[in-house]
Amino acid sequence: MRLARLSRVVLILAVAAIELNCGQTFRPIALPQNPNPPDPQKLDFALVLSTNGPDVCSPPSATCDTQAHPGGASRIDVSGDSNVGTATVGLVPVHAALIPPIGSQAYVANKLEDTISTFATGTPATVTTISLPPGSAPVFVHTTQTDTVYSANSGLNTVSVISVGRNVVTKTIPVGVNPVALAETQDGKKMYVVNQGSSTVTVITTVDDVAGTSISVTGSPSWAAARFDSRFVYVLGSGVITAIDTITDVPVPLTASVPNASFAFLDPKLNRIYLTTTDNKLLTVDVSGEAPIALPAVDLSPVCSTGCVLDSVTTLPSNGQVYVVSHSTNQTVCSHLDGVPDDAPPCVTTNVFVLQAATNMFLKTITTLHNVFANGALKGSKTDFPVVPFCETLSVRRHIAPSSDGSKVYVANCDAGGTDIIKTADSSFVLNLPAPVSSLPPIVVIDPTLPPPPPPPQRPTFVLPAGKRD
Repeated sequence: MRLARLSRVVLILAVAAIELNCGQTFRPIALPQNPNPPDPQKLDFALVLSTNGPDVCSPPSATCDTQAHPGGASRIDVSGDSNVGTATVGLVPVHAALIPPIGSQAYVANKLEDTISTFATGTPATVTTISLPPGSAPVFVHTTQTDTVYSANSGLNTVSVISVGRNVVTKTIPVGVNPVALAETQDGKKMYVVNQGSSTVTVITTVDDVAGTSISVTGSPSWAAARFDSRFVYVLGSGVITAIDTITDVPVPLTASVPNASFAFLDPKLNRIYLTTTDNKLLTVDVSGEAPIALPAVDLSPVCSTGCVLDSVTTLPSNGQVYVVSHSTNQTVCSHLDGVPDDAPPCVTTNVFVLQAATNMFLKTITTLHNVFANGALKGSKTDFPVVPFCETLSVRRHIAPSSDGSKVYVANCDAGGTDIIKTADSSFVLNLPAPVSSLPPIVVIDPTLPPPPPPPQRPTFVLPAGKRD
């Protein structure tokens, strides 16, 4: 009996001790760990090219060549709106291509020094330079393949075939005069070369990289793109869009009239080509059928008036909207913004016009919050940049493109020395992300109360999204 009572007492004391210790003892919680973290290279980003130096030109002259400095290719993180790394590329980078499907490797055409720069986009600090023959003047690189990249060399009338694995030129293909653009079918079977100087399109079969048919097109062609199903390639000539049957390599009899077109963009999901014009119109061409059909034009002159020029256009099927970017050199736009007397012209400002894709109805104007005064001196609180004629010579002074996830739209803003970022959820301006520092000297400070400014940034010219579009 006494043993049974003693056992009960011991049991009660043990339970009490457990209850007391439960409130005092730390018990770690095991959190499950993901054994396979996501590959950072698969995160959405945009690649932005920028030129460097006081001025650039091609072909180089005694003055220009000594001033030129290597440009940059910056990787902009979509979620963080930040530059996570810049590759130092060649002189006057003008175009870039990313290896599909996620853009892990970039190839950049450096027009002024006859080279192609390539680097892994996850580690942009390590750059390999691929030399082309002197006088090549590469202006366009393109591929839909994983093992080959093509470069259009405007100076030598050739296309270079580059091995992705070895980063060497494996073949040089003679084409027409002044090749300025490339369009490869999505199935990777044919490459179409736009020869502006000879008004032709050269067809290259990619299985053997041999140039075959030479197709005559209207006027001076400047752009081409392949439809998503590889059935047709569309070419912008002098005021017309021509469709080329990729089976027969013969142009479709009917063309679409696009007068004064200056920039073109093909939306692969909407099956529409959008074009900006020199008289401030947005043109739309339906390419869902065999022949291209021009839809009614949208006159943007009421919102893009005196001193305003339409630059480029892109679309975002996820929210059904069209984004058109413009620049304005109307001095009155920036007059007395800060109470300081006007600076010397030009005052350059950037606007983005948003339209509904289904109806082309105008929705809103996004006014970027920087107005650039292209001067040689800093005055008051206005944003000043040194005069760089290079921006004025660009065929597209603002280049626009969406992120692959559709959450942002990017504008390579040459005059502002940075990339404008727009959030597509509400079509609002986020910020202007400065480009890398250039080799230009700091702007002269007129107002002695202002601190000495740093050297100005480089000049962005081209933006390319990574990954598969939304």
